[in-house]
Amino acid sequence: EPIRRPSHHAPRMPPRRCKPICLLLPLSLLLSSPSAATTIVAVRYGRGSSSGVVVGADTRTSSGGYVSNRFAAKLTFVLDGEADAFVQPLEKSEDWTEQHAADASSSASSTCCVCRSGSAADTQALADAVRTDLLHRHLSKNRPGTVTAATRLLQNMVRSDPDLSASLICAGYDHVRKRSCIYSISPGGTAMEEATYAVQGSGSGYIYGYLEAGIQGDDGVNGGVGKDKDGSKSKVEAWTEDEAVEFVARVVGLAVERDGSSGGFCRIFAIDRCGKKEYTRVLHR
Repeated sequence: EPIRRPSHHAPRMPPRRCKPICLLLPLSLLLSSPSAATTIVAVRYGRGSSSGVVVGADTRTSSGGYVSNRFAAKLTFVLDGEADAFVQPLEKSEDWTEQHAADASSSASSTCCVCRSGSAADTQALADAVRTDLLHRHLSKNRPGTVTAATRLLQNMVRSDPDLSASLICAGYDHVRKRSCIYSISPGGTAMEEATYAVQGSGSGYIYGYLEAGIQGDDGVNGGVGKDKDGSKSKVEAWTEDEAVEFVARVVGLAVERDGSSGGFCRIFAIDRCGKKEYTRVLHR
């Protein structure tokens, strides 16, 4: 018999229809933007020009109930002496003074870190805009930025746009005031200078009591950090950098144990007049 060739009009199998993956996810998760529901902490130590500040944060970023990033960087430096060493002013401005000349000729510079919580996109845009403005000010006016100037810029940006979701901490060493500074900025744009510590984020409500007890130097908290030799209570002026780093790591770890939106590991920076140092601590639930 002759070989029968397959007909071109033979019926074909209908294509297999698969549901899009996006339909398998909740609508609220698809519409939600990445949010830095987090725990951010800033604590001062030392006194005067020898003082410093330690900032810490977890590394979890979530979109609704989905963890989108386990290693997020929520501590953004808008002033960094090492990174800004290339900045050279173009010319002297009209408001040039002897103090500005002394600041320009000396190696003193401020180091400022913005601790971000809220919408990841909004807070990243704010930090980038502030860093650009401070660099432009340094180039055009030959006036290095300060922690206070960075806080004022952030405050104006947050206040001018009520749709932003941002709760920030602006902390670092101010070379003009010659001491460490901590400012907290609320979502409404209110900026307040904190004397000893600041905490923001979804995990902040779990650790306020521990922070107060640790800073006052009560027994059983952080191994007695903050006590003088005679046993009397003292404030953060008695702390060293290592003690402040361990205290911040323990505070963030306690928040991670109780807050489902905080997680990952703890990223810490110690800031003083010499610059910054980075530390990392593994957190265990």
